[in-house]
Amino acid sequence: MLVFAEPVEVGNPGCPHSVSLAGRWRFALGDTTNCTDSIVLPSTTDIAKKGDGRIGGKDVEKIAPERDDAAVTSRLTRHLTRRFPYVGFATYERDVEIPSAWAGRRIELFLERTKVVDAYLDGRRFGRSDTLAAPAVIELPRGTAPGRHTLRLVVDNRRGTVPITGHQTSDDTQTNWNGVMGRMEMRAYGEMSIVQVKTFPSAAEGKVVAKVVFRNAGAGEAKICVGVGVSVATGGQTVPCPAQDDVSHSFDYVAPCGVSTGEFAVALGPDAPKWSEFNPVLHRLTIKAGEATATGFFTTDFWN
Repeated sequence: MLVFAEPVEVGNPGCPHSVSLAGRWRFALGDTTNCTDSIVLPSTTDIAKKGDGRIGGKDVEKIAPERDDAAVTSRLTRHLTRRFPYVGFATYERDVEIPSAWAGRRIELFLERTKVVDAYLDGRRFGRSDTLAAPAVIELPRGTAPGRHTLRLVVDNRRGTVPITGHQTSDDTQTNWNGVMGRMEMRAYGEMSIVQVKTFPSAAEGKVVAKVVFRNAGAGEAKICVGVGVSVATGGQTVPCPAQDDVSHSFDYVAPCGVSTGEFAVALGPDAPKWSEFNPVLHRLTIKAGEATATGFFTTDFWN
């Protein structure tokens, strides 16, 4: 089984309506509305040399084994020393333009990797995310009007903010950085959207079952046509599956209000290529429901 969620393709948001938030932001250390500095995101305070350069109240460049207390010295010698460490709140702010075509749509803020983050629109807090190992996805207030708005992010990398330790907060691995990394954008969705897709391929039965999680933001249930397409990716290119002429299937589905899951089985045929270390074949699966699209890859069983 492989799991993928919309959007999945690098370089293609998967959502027909998205606005990148990468670029220059106003910036300040601390939780403040007065951002007098600037920073380019995605990045971290370390990369941008915005940290205050202190650990345990001591300047990093001045720490030496013969001069400082053993506790600080021991902590620094366990891993590479950061020249611009920072632990605390940091504020990132910029003006954003919500397109007129987004009127009435559900809009999400998507930050691929960050720490605990509070999000504000025009000075009003509209959400928080405390996931450290998955994208932060925060829905903007319903009815947000198109036009110019001020988006502010307050990122908190203090330990103890969430009950978790390990790689996400350790200086021994990725460091306890502050900032936003990876893809960052606003995304607009229609009433029907695809939240997640799980695939369950079976070479023995010659089929794949796709379990699709839909979100219906409309006022009532919606009757939709779900398109499921399968092709084979070989040598970096996608080609039709040789086991069948028609790899596109349509299914009728009734989506209730809110989140629901539909199951759709597609025949691959007994001759569909199987994955092995010598023939690493990937099958490409595409799900379409209205303007919502999700695309990902799965493998069949090993050669017997």
